[in-house]
Amino acid sequence: MPQSTTAKWAAILTAAVLLSGCSGPWNDPNPPVDSEEVTYFGSFITRPKHLDPVRSYSSEEKLFIDQIYEPPLQYHFLKRPYELEPATAAAMPTLELLDENLNPVSEDSQDIAFSLITIRLKPGTMYQPHPALAEDDQGKPVYLFNSAEESEQYTLLSDFPATGTRELKADDYIYQIKRMADPVNKSPLLGLMTDYIVGMKDFGAWAKENRQEEEWLDLRTHPMEGLTKVDDYTFSIRIEGIYPQFQFWLAMPFFAPIPWEADRFYHSPGFPDRNLTLDWNPIGTGAFMMTANSPNREIVLERNPNFRKELYPSDGSGDDQERGYLADAGKPLPFIDKAIFRYEKAATSMWSKFTQGYYDRSGDGDPNINTATFDQAFTVGPDGLELTPELEKRDIIVDEEIRPSLFYTGFNMADSVVGGYTEDKRKLRQAISIVYNDQEYIDIFRNGIGQVAQGPIPPGLYGYAEGEATTNTYIFDYPEFDRLYDKVKKTDQWARAAGRYQSDGSYCPKRQPMDLGF
Repeated sequence: MPQSTTAKWAAILTAAVLLSGCSGPWNDPNPPVDSEEVTYFGSFITRPKHLDPVRSYSSEEKLFIDQIYEPPLQYHFLKRPYELEPATAAAMPTLELLDENLNPVSEDSQDIAFSLITIRLKPGTMYQPHPALAEDDQGKPVYLFNSAEESEQYTLLSDFPATGTRELKADDYIYQIKRMADPVNKSPLLGLMTDYIVGMKDFGAWAKENRQEEEWLDLRTHPMEGLTKVDDYTFSIRIEGIYPQFQFWLAMPFFAPIPWEADRFYHSPGFPDRNLTLDWNPIGTGAFMMTANSPNREIVLERNPNFRKELYPSDGSGDDQERGYLADAGKPLPFIDKAIFRYEKAATSMWSKFTQGYYDRSGDGDPNINTATFDQAFTVGPDGLELTPELEKRDIIVDEEIRPSLFYTGFNMADSVVGGYTEDKRKLRQAISIVYNDQEYIDIFRNGIGQVAQGPIPPGLYGYAEGEATTNTYIFDYPEFDRLYDKVKKTDQWARAAGRYQSDGSYCPKRQPMDLGF
């Protein structure tokens, strides 16, 4: 196929320390912990900017957000290709196709105008303890302030002595989608969802017109045409036309529930000046709650005492059983009581503390392991990259995970030299793609961890295909590429052997430059 871009997929390579019960030396960077609690020590290298699920859109922030918030759907922890499953939903959403008059039609009808997606929630899902949900004996909110002076004694969430909880309801999901439509929240998904969710644009215009400066605007008071509450545990979303990808958005934090009480609480006078905001202090129904947020030092997550009963999966894919990933099948989640993440400004510092046993895992903040630490972790063996003997002696293991990411090099189609759509310009871009050495780029800049892509869908995602029909024959001779590709696949060393397919370290051979007709 014509190549106007070059692409590659990367594999995340991490290491886990299995040692526990270490004595606490005088220079231990971690705080003292309760010996009765199971505590995980981790690190992060990029400080989170947004913890409000309607605004957050980065993998670094998801390290924390995914533990706190719960959209209706989630991905099965072990199955590959990735597979959606219910989270707070009682079952997968139902889909009904409608015409312009909102009458049901069949999937082969020419009159399909809308898709009606209905979601039924599991009863009994509770929010974490939070002051926004605290009520007095009369059912009125404990913390409701009319001025900044009334609340000036509160600077941290932990300063509020009273907390409360309540059950997750369909209204909370509806409220969050309305927050997405509200332009003041600057959701990165607003532009896309406005084209699909019926009435979102009009709702955003209403919110903009009715908001008064920094005061709280109760979004419950105005309906959005495409949102319907069926009952306390059921709601529906009506979208334009047919959009199969919408189900995957339902597994993103953008669609995680927010109780209206929390929105009102964080709009109290003076709260934003003290970082008492949803962007800084999340509230959710997930397995953990954030009890400390000092991003220049550490972030602490603790077990949500109100978390419902959830079990570790009993099925997986591939060799999960042999790798021990199913050893905890059927056990209640979560497995730990607390997670302490410390801010590290440099990957070398993070790696040094990991090798000293202060962190339980290395790779979360630096998934590709930079050049400075890579040589300390791996050595070249007969089967490719191997963990150094020094690390193996310390019971450090390598946990290989395929990260379904796509990196590409693109052409500016408006450029006078490489742009344009004439045949000679197309062949020029093909020629550049042929001589551009993706594998060498992976070897030098990504430590050989990655795979030259043969299409836009990376391994691990539904739709990924392999074989001669999907090989870029403008650059690769398929029989030789297939032989080397199978060698990597059969030895199950995708991450370790990428870029080192042959014992002499030579690359997958490329075709000789063809006659481009110049």
